[in-house]
Amino acid sequence: MISNYKKNFINLLFVLLPISFILGNSAINLNIGLIALFFLVDLTKDRKIFYNENKIFFFIFFVFAIYLLISSLISNYYDNENLLKAFLYIRFFLFALAIKFYIDNDKINFNLIAKFWLIFLFIVIIDIFYESIVGKNMLGYISPSAGRLVSFFKDELIVGFFVSTLGLISFSILIYKNRKYSLLFLLLIPIIFLTGERSSFIKIFFAISMISIIVEKNFFDKKIFFSSFLLIIILLTLVFNFSNHQYFEDIKKRYSVKYIEKDNWYSIGGLSLTKPAPCKAESCKGIIFDDHPNLYYKTHYGKYYLISKHIFLDNIFFGTGYRTFRKSCADYVNILDSKYRLSNPGCTTHPHQIYYELISDHGLLGTFVILSIILYLLIKPMQNFKIRHDIFKLSLFFYLIAYLLPIIPSGSFFTTVNSSIFWLFYGLYIANNKLTNTKKIYQYV
Repeated sequence: MISNYKKNFINLLFVLLPISFILGNSAINLNIGLIALFFLVDLTKDRKIFYNENKIFFFIFFVFAIYLLISSLISNYYDNENLLKAFLYIRFFLFALAIKFYIDNDKINFNLIAKFWLIFLFIVIIDIFYESIVGKNMLGYISPSAGRLVSFFKDELIVGFFVSTLGLISFSILIYKNRKYSLLFLLLIPIIFLTGERSSFIKIFFAISMISIIVEKNFFDKKIFFSSFLLIIILLTLVFNFSNHQYFEDIKKRYSVKYIEKDNWYSIGGLSLTKPAPCKAESCKGIIFDDHPNLYYKTHYGKYYLISKHIFLDNIFFGTGYRTFRKSCADYVNILDSKYRLSNPGCTTHPHQIYYELISDHGLLGTFVILSIILYLLIKPMQNFKIRHDIFKLSLFFYLIAYLLPIIPSGSFFTTVNSSIFWLFYGLYIANNKLTNTKKIYQYV
């Protein structure tokens, strides 16, 4: 009886994962922390079999955890709090292993869990359309940023990220069961576009495009799929160009590309893509670039990329340490502001791009270690299953790859939200899921 109660409770924890993302970091940490704790307790009973089958994962995660601890210990800004954060990151590794353990051993009803996730997903999607029309979500929340939707996340502008991740998991399961649902993937494109989250839009566009190309020839009718894909792009273009609704006017600014003829540069959503000629006036002495209001280094992202670059150049091999950007940025921002005239002297916890975060916090050696581990974890399992025949695994793989796209802004890889999503995807990716595999075909013995 007790075991049944525990099994039901673990199922409930997985069911509530999407809601925990809405509630915030504390709820997420409580949720995955409990899952990790139950996993450690259950592992004591089945540790020999599971460990022998998954030695490689235990070893790689151990190396990753040790590296983060070392990075914190040798940090330029060492403190006990950061060391504790590095130690507690192990919860995400345990979370990924827990997913594999519970699915491999039929200790959770993933079929039922996925159905609940689908319900949550459609509730959020309905709210997205409602907010885009009414100007506030169904609970009365108003977005703090023009051209962005907030949905149930209050002031956290991550609803596009939420829908893209949960949608890719839920829809890929539906499609695997019945191929007639394949067009559901395409629904994600206009929805993410509507949220105004450019990076999430690029990621989901990339993932779905790669899936549609790589998946086995007869998995679904590619002519219908690509025709529908093209139709959605045309409809988005028409809405983008001819809508007069205030929200669509705001969103146009986020996606628009402009050529500033006078200064010979391009901007997308206010971010310059090329720099104008240097200012040669007497007043510009000591300033590297022209004092243009939309100059790249004056933008939100450009400023942090510049700071990250300079932090890296001064700490090439080891960086400044795990999650130290806020502190290192504070040491550089005023100096660089006097040289480049930045948008403002403020700093954030990360530079909003994963590679700039890696090189500034971890240097060349740390970046090599982290990327090597992640790429190995992604590529190694592919040797043991036919990914082209598995839309679920294929979806997980390409969204994990999308995390590593170097050309777009992103959140910190090590934040609670991003880490939870990444390792959730990875746990599902390596699990012997009965929805997609009838045998344990990619075990490590």
